[in-house]
Amino acid sequence: MPVFTALMAACIFMLGLILIRLTAMEALKRRAMSRNGVTTEGECVDRTWSQPGKPDYVLTCTTREGRTFRATFASAALPPGFTGESTATIIYDPADPATAMPAFALRRRLWKSPGGVYAVLGGTALCCIAAWMVMESL
Repeated sequence: MPVFTALMAACIFMLGLILIRLTAMEALKRRAMSRNGVTTEGECVDRTWSQPGKPDYVLTCTTREGRTFRATFASAALPPGFTGESTATIIYDPADPATAMPAFALRRRLWKSPGGVYAVLGGTALCCIAAWMVMESL
């Protein structure tokens, strides 16, 4: 039984580390985007619904070089009051415009973003649970 408990604790611990790593990667992405990103205006051209009642907006943006790209953003990532007739400031990486993100989402604190708090707290809790399981099995 202790071997099974240790194996399960190791799996839970790894899941916790993955959650914490994902949060750290998001923080690094935001930092790089704020340093190297270029701003442009995105014009809403379409809406899709991945969740009932919460539209995702498809925005068309133009790079400094004149290339056009499309990006889809959840309504939570866009400024409050954003509608299908609005424009939003978009920040993109000139080397890879597909990594664009709304300036509103970039300026929001990581712990105020939907997944940031849950990933850090969940990862920490899972690591603690795994450590407790190992201590109990010894």
